[in-house]
Amino acid sequence: RASKLACSFTPTMLQNLRKIYELDNLAPATSILVGELAGNEVSPQIYTLNGRGPRSTLRILRHGAAVTELAVSDLPGIPGAVY
Repeated sequence: RASKLACSFTPTMLQNLRKIYELDNLAPATSILVGELAGNEVSPQIYTLNGRGPRSTLRILRHGAAVTELAVSDLPGIPGAVY
């Protein structure tokens, strides 16, 4: 009976969007700190503690290249479900 109630999800192709970068999964992030701890950085970094036990890691996320708006394109209608 439970199988009849289960929902299914089928991903569709992206429309009006294009993937340009992919970031490793930071889950489970057990602690997060934002700050300039090194003292010689231009902007604050995001420090995260990830995982558990012997596979845990400390990751530092820094700003990369500057973001530049290259083009503006009006979308047809109001965008929704954009993550």
